[in-house]
Amino acid sequence: MFQRAAFETRATFIDAIFEQRASFITASFEDATVFLRATFKDVAEFTGITFNGIVSFSGSRFRIVPDLRATDFKKHVTLHGIEVNFRRPAQYGDADMYRRLKELAVNARDHDREQMFFAYELIAKRGHETHGLKLIPNYLYEWTSDFGRSLRRPSGWLLGVWFGFGVLYGWVASKDMSHLWDGLLFSTAQIFPFLGASRGALGDARNALYGEEPLSVGINALAFLEGGLGILFLFLIGLVLRNRFRI
Repeated sequence: MFQRAAFETRATFIDAIFEQRASFITASFEDATVFLRATFKDVAEFTGITFNGIVSFSGSRFRIVPDLRATDFKKHVTLHGIEVNFRRPAQYGDADMYRRLKELAVNARDHDREQMFFAYELIAKRGHETHGLKLIPNYLYEWTSDFGRSLRRPSGWLLGVWFGFGVLYGWVASKDMSHLWDGLLFSTAQIFPFLGASRGALGDARNALYGEEPLSVGINALAFLEGGLGILFLFLIGLVLRNRFRI
């Protein structure tokens, strides 16, 4: 326990292991503070602390989300390589602690940690700050893109939409697989209508599938649905790429 402790010179906790509750509530650190590769196996409380020097949590491991709310950092703080286990089930107040960690990561320009704590925050809000119908977009955001972190998920969903609707278009036209390729071309044109080649592919595939007759209400409804899903998953792919490569 380090409550109300005053560290006048450099404080180093390199490779320190805190087996029990580590409480630094209202402590003060006048010089640099280094928690390099420190391990916190229980609650870690830093509420009300003033850090007048630089602070490093590089490589530290927290079994429970640390409480850095109401902590005053006068200089730079680094969270590089920090590991924080997500507590399940999340407790009331966990979302606010993750929100504070996200804020510190933003200030430190640590985009990887920022995204991680943002994901933890959204999950921790379920049942505490997020209720009812608001849970639907929360879960969908996780399932479709892991909160904007996974490129594989929206790409897989987009591929599934393309192939699934392509098979459906071909099946509706001939009730067999003879028009599978035309169905896939028609499906491609719904997802990528902004590509010049899609216009020609759309016309050729449409004629091969349904002839010159106007499309039925059902086919139009499927096309609109696929177009909407395509826009959604393309947006999520773009969001993931932005998150990965932003400067």
